[in-house]
Amino acid sequence: MLDIMDLLEYAQDDCDFDIYDCDKGATTETGLSREELENWCETHDYDLWSFEPSQREKAFAIVFNVSKVEEKENE
Repeated sequence: MLDIMDLLEYAQDDCDFDIYDCDKGATTETGLSREELENWCETHDYDLWSFEPSQREKAFAIVFNVSKVEEKENE
């Protein structure tokens, strides 16, 4: 199954990323850069449900719909 990191290969370099937590019914992260999103993925476990494009006034964005989000414990 693909995860967010796999899908980043196909995303434009200059787009923003949002994380929508389906369990909470809310966007928990907004306007992340590619590096910020990679860091989020490294520090969280999650199930990716879907993703969708979003047009912003000044940028293109991708919203990742996730569930079962948990912070990883520091090793």
